[in-house]
Parts: sequence; C-alpha cells; structure tokens
Amino acid sequence: GDLAGTPQPGQQWTMQDTGSGAGIGADRPKMNANALAAYNAATQAFISGDLVTAKKLYGDAIAADSKAFQAHYSLGVVQERLKEDTAALGSYKSAYTIVKDYEPAIVAWATLKARKGGNSEADSFLSQKKNELPKSAAVLAALAEVKSLAKDSASAQNLASEALKINPDYKPAMIVIARDYYRARKLDLALYALKAILDGYDKENPPRDPENAEALLLRGLIFKEQGDHAGAMDHFKRAVAKRPDLVEARVHLATYLIKSGSGDQAKPLVESALRFDSENNAAHLLLGDVYRLEGEYVEGKKRFDHVL
Repeated sequence: GDLAGTPQPGQQWTMQDTGSGAGIGADRPKMNANALAAYNAATQAFISGDLVTAKKLYGDAIAADSKAFQAHYSLGVVQERLKEDTAALGSYKSAYTIVKDYEPAIVAWATLKARKGGNSEADSFLSQKKNELPKSAAVLAALAEVKSLAKDSASAQNLASEALKINPDYKPAMIVIARDYYRARKLDLALYALKAILDGYDKENPPRDPENAEALLLRGLIFKEQGDHAGAMDHFKRAVAKRPDLVEARVHLATYLIKSGSGDQAKPLVESALRFDSENNAAHLLLGDVYRLEGEYVEGKKRFDHVL
C-alpha cells in the first residue's frame, strides 16, 4: 500500500518503495548496520527540515556502504531541494545503477530533468526504461507526467491509464491523471479523478487513498480557484499534516492564515517551508508580510529586498 507519511528507506514521502509491477523490487542488497543507523538519522533530520545535516548523514551512510542504493536516492532528494541539481541527478543515477529497477530513482532523475528543460532527454530515458521494465507502472506514470509537462495531454492520459492496467492500485498514476486535467484546465474532470482517490464513489469503489497529500493539495488549489476558501484551507492543512515537506501546501495555507489575521500561526509554516526550499519567493514574501504585521519592519524589509 501507499506509505506516505511513514518515511521508508528511499522514500521521503515521494514514492512507494515496493515495486509497482510484477517481479520488480525482488532482488535488492541489504544495507549494513552502520549505514542503516546513519540513514535513519538522516531521514529524521530531513523530516525536521534540517537538510544540511540530512545531506551529511546520507553521505555517511554511503561511505559505510557504497551499495546503499536508498541512501544514494535520498541524498539526491536532499540535493535537489538544496538546488544542487547536477549532484542530485548523479545521486539518482548511482541508485538506479546499483539496482536497475529501483523505480524511485528512475522517476526522480527523469522528473528533475524534465522540470529543468530537458524534456526530450527525460522522454527518451523513460522510453528506454519502459522497454527494459515492461511491468513497471511507475515508469509509465513518470512518462505520463513528462508528456503532461510538455502539454501533450492525450499521451499523458493514455500512458497513465496504461500504468493502471498494470497496477490498478498505483496512486501516482491516478495523481498524474488528475494533475494533467488540472494543467489542461479541465477542472471538473480533475475533481472527478480526485474523488476516486480521496472519497471513492460507492461501496464497490471506496477511496483509494483518502489522505494522499498530493491529491489534497491539488483539490485545495481547485477549491481556492473556485472561491471555496474553507474547503481549500482544510485540504491544505491536511496535506501539510501528511507531508511536512510539501512546500506549496504550506505556502497556500499560510496565505489564508495571514489574510484571516492569524499571522502568528502562519509564521512557523512559512519558516518551515523555507527550510525545505530556501529560494521560494512566495514564502519569503509571506514571511516579510508576517514581520510587517508584527511591526518588525527591518526584518520585513530584508525579506522584500530578497524577493526583489
């Protein structure tokens, strides 16, 4: 099942660490005890937003066991958040070189590439992996996301549906379907897809993952757009509770809290968002606003200057 919210090796809440299709994830090296101790300490540091310590400890895990593929992947996650993109791509590659079918690293490499403008590279990499791992729902869902980012909605929907044929319970593919509809501005279809994940339709079709953080964030964004502020706020709150590292949900929730006069509640949310993404301009802007409301004008101006 989905392990979001209970950090597992190599996950950082972003991935299932079980294979997404038949025969995937069967043969993996076990991490040695010293590496595992450093790895677990690193994951705790990551959860608390101490990325510098997490980066060092994941490095320690790799030094103790060079085959610790989850540590290579997790180091990549931290490097990506610290804007060390080249290093992150290298770490992801190390992970999927050690374990050829390690889906989280394959997906992370391709997604980062696509987000940084290397869409065709990501596409051809995943197409190659699709041939190597024909039973991987994760590879198909990642390819669907890359197509969606390239505004090829038809291909994205087809590939995500193909992923669900391999594994009908694969949540990331369901999220891609909803997110692609959202990007294509088909909000009713996006909400319908999210209903399957968060609410279900009836007894025969129960909710697939009622506390899925990405689904909660997405529905919150749609509710916000539609003017349902209470609904949006509730969804952003639930998303943050489920995934502390989901910066976008924190920023939207903090915006609502500041508008409703609860700047004191917004402040820790924004400070934490900046620990996970130090260059997030929306978060810097909000923190400047909080300082302004508190009469801390020098601190507030620092934030506004940073954004400018």
